[in-house]
Amino acid sequence: MRTVAALAAFSLTTGPALAGPPASTDPTVAPEPGVLIAQAGIDALDADLADEKTLVDLQRDEYDAEAWSMGAAIGLSMLPGAGWGLIYTDKSAQSTVPFLLSVVGYTIGGLYIWGLFDEESEEICQHVRDGRVGFAECDYSSVPYDPTEEPRVDNLEVDTRDPAMRPYFQTAADYERVTRGEDFDGFTTGLIIIGSTYVLTTLIGAVWSGATVYDHNDQLRKDIEATAGRSTVAHEVPVTARPIVGYTGERGLFGLALDF
Repeated sequence: MRTVAALAAFSLTTGPALAGPPASTDPTVAPEPGVLIAQAGIDALDADLADEKTLVDLQRDEYDAEAWSMGAAIGLSMLPGAGWGLIYTDKSAQSTVPFLLSVVGYTIGGLYIWGLFDEESEEICQHVRDGRVGFAECDYSSVPYDPTEEPRVDNLEVDTRDPAMRPYFQTAADYERVTRGEDFDGFTTGLIIIGSTYVLTTLIGAVWSGATVYDHNDQLRKDIEATAGRSTVAHEVPVTARPIVGYTGERGLFGLALDF
């Protein structure tokens, strides 16, 4: 370490003044003081410096001010729609993905709960060639002839659907009662769709926004460390200053010593 001292020497001796200018003294070869006068204020200065924030503290403050919150991003993603975390991380365009999925899923689930897709089974009369026919036609073959119940179609009536024009009691095999459709209540299905939509969109929003927060904070940390590294290199030669005040017995000394 190199020390440069800037000193001022003054005479403290009494007696008649010497003729001519006083002899100059090189500050770097000045004799060591025999008596040191108390350097008031140095301890107070050290105490003040001790309260100053270190480089690590300043880095931490800068990181805390600029870093994004992982908890906020994930928590916002749990709100219905699931795109709020991406909006928090400045990904407004990407947030449309979970928002659109939510709209589609919740709409379909709501329609199921509302009953739009509900079904009920029904029994119909099916003809072997003509398909679905009037439900009463399946009963014509079993209605006995009764002149007191006229007019009505009974089993002796001619079946106009039969190419041979046979009576109904002979074409009974051409008719069949069948059940079409099935009973379906979409309420439970709608709840399942809505629940699945919430889980899926929340996972997409939370993972996506969480990854964005991680990348942002990691890059922020690297930038802060790089800036601190450049600052350290620029000041890698520390310089300290200390006051010098003393008395040799013949002359007094005061000045400032720079250590570097």
